[in-house]
Amino acid sequence: MIRTLSFAFKLLLFILAPVIVSAQGYEIKVKIDGFTKNEIILAYQLGSKTYVKDTAARENDGSYVFRGPDTLKTGMFLIVDPPSNVLLTILADEKNQRFSISTNLKDPGKYAKFTGSSENKLFNDYRQYIADQKWIADSLKGKNQDPDIDAVTSGKIDKKLKALDSTVKKYQTNFIAKYPTTLTALIIKANIEPVPPVFTGTEDDKYWQLLNWTRAHVFDNANLAEDRLLRTSFLASKVDYYLDKLTVQHPDSINLAVDRVLALCKPSKSNYQFFLSDLLNKYARSTTIGMDAVYVHLALTYYDNGKADWIEKENLNKILSNARALEPILIGKTAPDFSISDITDNHKVTLNDFKANMTILFFWSPDCDVCRKTAGFVLKAAEKYKDKGLRVFSVNTAGMNLSVDAGKNFVTQNKMESFLNTSDPLNIGQIKNRYDIRSTPQLFILDKNKKILFKKLGGEQLDEILTYLIKQENL
Repeated sequence: MIRTLSFAFKLLLFILAPVIVSAQGYEIKVKIDGFTKNEIILAYQLGSKTYVKDTAARENDGSYVFRGPDTLKTGMFLIVDPPSNVLLTILADEKNQRFSISTNLKDPGKYAKFTGSSENKLFNDYRQYIADQKWIADSLKGKNQDPDIDAVTSGKIDKKLKALDSTVKKYQTNFIAKYPTTLTALIIKANIEPVPPVFTGTEDDKYWQLLNWTRAHVFDNANLAEDRLLRTSFLASKVDYYLDKLTVQHPDSINLAVDRVLALCKPSKSNYQFFLSDLLNKYARSTTIGMDAVYVHLALTYYDNGKADWIEKENLNKILSNARALEPILIGKTAPDFSISDITDNHKVTLNDFKANMTILFFWSPDCDVCRKTAGFVLKAAEKYKDKGLRVFSVNTAGMNLSVDAGKNFVTQNKMESFLNTSDPLNIGQIKNRYDIRSTPQLFILDKNKKILFKKLGGEQLDEILTYLIKQENL
């Protein structure tokens, strides 16, 4: 069957180290009856993404030949009808670099024949077996969903489904035992979920026992230090499942989890290198509030201690510079104090001297349209929660390029007179750098001791988050 995918043509944010290649080279000849396009693509899996490795033009005999001087890294490859229709999934390892494939466009997997690659014959036979069993299972499930089905017939179908499941598991076990050193066996094993024991107690007790057991055993069959599995999607999907579904979504919990992942990868330099880079990028890109703490943890624990010796100095300096800028303003930290001038009369005020049960720290610029909308949300929140001791410390981040009057007009136009409105046009306090203000608006919520409770949230989120925090703070 043909499936589709989205290609990631961009390089990884932090490039992996160059690899020394063999002079052996690769040659893969593909012949697909019924396929007449001018070009096909050879792509490879790396983590959760797919990248283009090579292209091949249609030859006079209707075949396509991928050739290259370097040895293909062991892993899963895709034969693709441009731009993104996957015709066939194949494997490559040190013994499978030169082989040919013949198949039919009607069903490339079903009709695939391999010459010169025992690994691919095993892999394709297994995939076809699973596809056949899935078709049978889906057919049985469809019958079981008939609203008019009687209990006896439904029970018989359930028994057939259980028997089918048992047959498939036995087939997988026998396959792994018969071909233990093959890449196909590794892939099959990586996709078998460990079977938990029977737990006792209340339903709640059993739920937590199962969750904790699953966390402990999630990587039993997926060896994170197995180099040959890196260029498949299975290790990355297992890591994502562990971090996103089995781990409490709090930075402290995730930090422990990523440390475990990296420790399990450590015996393989290539896997350790990939997952450290991939996890750093994952949490650098995260839009979830507070996850920058995981980025900081990875940067300062690994990159700042020589545990990422493959990375170029320029990229290393950028990573560490970002992490050190974020570290003082992580959620849970005390907001950095600063001295700044009141817009109204130019007298000096400091954040620490600003008394409030809860503070909205509002960074804005008078030429920012989104800031105007956000000011409206802040004003509503300030009025709604005034009796709870909520106050607003507003900071005009514009420099000398905008006049003092522009800031004062912004305050008046947006009815912000009840806020403490300040500005530092000469950037004497380096406030934008200290709070990592790269764009405006930015909102921070601080408790009475100026501890950061929330940050960098949208104005439309403000009321919901304040309601939650005021309840938590018991105001």
